[in-house]
Amino acid sequence: SSPLLQEVSLTIPAGRITSLWGPSGAGKSTLVQLIQRKYPPLSGEIRFNAARCEDLELTHLRSIIGVVPQSIGVFNASLAENILLGRSAACLQEIEERLAACGLGTLCRRFELGLRTPLGEEGRRLSGGELELLGLARALFAEPALLIIDEGFSAVDVDLQRALGRVIRRYSRDHAVLLITHNLETLRETDYLYLLVQGCIVEHGDPRLLLQREGLFQTLLPAMSGSIQE
Repeated sequence: SSPLLQEVSLTIPAGRITSLWGPSGAGKSTLVQLIQRKYPPLSGEIRFNAARCEDLELTHLRSIIGVVPQSIGVFNASLAENILLGRSAACLQEIEERLAACGLGTLCRRFELGLRTPLGEEGRRLSGGELELLGLARALFAEPALLIIDEGFSAVDVDLQRALGRVIRRYSRDHAVLLITHNLETLRETDYLYLLVQGCIVEHGDPRLLLQREGLFQTLLPAMSGSIQE
């Protein structure tokens, strides 16, 4: 059988928002799993700065990667407990201070009782936006070196989407951020985009420039031009 990814080479540096786009089945989720070392690549290597991924202790590797997955699990506990997921915090104030430091303090006040808000069984009472907010707060709590957002913000209203976009932009100044999304409003905030098709990176660059020249990206997103331009 042919490999899921072939000759894929990309860089996710701190200081910019990098996005990965491609049709369903292109290999985006596989790449995210490889970065987290869910399984090893058959060839090639993944590096964090100068260190090879396989040379890093797995617990440490997972601690420096924060992921907002497509499906966000919710437990029958408070918002604070759902953010911590077993990690330690001296008190609610420490959690509030950490969230405020990454720009999420005000947004978490959307919950009726703040961090004490009970989320209920499987988070049935939460809106799509509140679920995304929980996922981002959970991922950013430990200030990971690499933040990965996998198909996020699809169920978020425009105002919250813009607010979360400002949080991510602020975080990207000193950290690496990878967005995997079909959301055109999210893509328009991207600094650099990689187009993945059938397991290969076929185009890459500033999404605005990719739209201005003939190529596969322009062909696959004919309706994107109006959304991405200022």
